[in-house]
Parts: sequence; C-alpha cells; structure tokens
Amino acid sequence: PPVDTKPKRTEEIISELKKEAYELKSIADDDLKQSNYEHAITSYTDAIRKVKTLRGEYKLDQDSLNVLIKEIVVPSNLNMSYIDIKLTNWSDAINHCAKVLFADKDNTKALYRRCLSYINKENFEEAEKDLKTLQQKLPNSTELKLLVQNFEEKRKEVFARAGKKYK
Repeated sequence: PPVDTKPKRTEEIISELKKEAYELKSIADDDLKQSNYEHAITSYTDAIRKVKTLRGEYKLDQDSLNVLIKEIVVPSNLNMSYIDIKLTNWSDAINHCAKVLFADKDNTKALYRRCLSYINKENFEEAEKDLKTLQQKLPNSTELKLLVQNFEEKRKEVFARAGKKYK
C-alpha cells in the first residue's frame, strides 16, 4: 500500500493527542483498581505529558485546555497522590496534591491528602495550615475529626521522642 506522505494537519495531531491522553488515563484508572500502582503512575504521568504537549507545542485554546485539566490532569494527580500515600511516598503525595490545588484551590480531597502527608512527614506547621483550611470547608466532617486526632497524636509522639533525645 502507498505510504501517506502528506503531513498531518495540526487539528488531527491535537485530536490524536487528546484521544491518547484519555486512553492513558483510562488505562491508569484500571491499573489503580487492580492495585498495579507502578504502571498506573506511569500511565497517569504519560497522560499529563500529552496535555502539557497540547498546551506548549500546540497552544491549545484555554477552554479546551481547562477541560483537559479538569478531566485528566486533576484526577490523575489526585489518583497519584492516593497511590503515593498507599506506598508511603509522602513527598510525592504532597507534590501531586500541590499540583491539584494549583488548578483547583478548593479541592478538599487534595487538601486532606496533603495534610495527611505532612503529618506523616512530621511537618506539623504545614499540616496545621491545611487542617485550618479543611475545618473551614468541612466543619462537621467525621474524617476530618479523625485527621485532627491523628495530627495531635503524631505531634505528641514526636515531641515526646524529641524530649527524650535531649534529656
């Protein structure tokens, strides 16, 4: 068969990149459900790269870009933060949550996960900031009450350890 020698039009490339990004996210979602975390992270990362390519190289219009951020970038970073927490990769979880919060400053799931990660990294100052924000957004949340309890217990434990160390 003859080889198609005419270059692809920009619109075709954009359409292909969008399709590939959605497919990669779908593959990652399936991997996450099956606890295949490493492959899920790779696929989520590749999906986000496709969106970055669309933004950078193809100067995708802002409305289309906002849809991709909402449907691919934010949920992919949220899911990667979930995986990071499962694998106790606290710094990576914080970074993924920060990316979500950059795109969606009111995302309580990202705030919660970042706070949990800060607690586990024993960064109580940053955890406390997130806790205060969460308490304003979710004043009657049972999960938040458990997170506050976790924060207080972990902080006491760390301070008690530090006290013994310096005696």
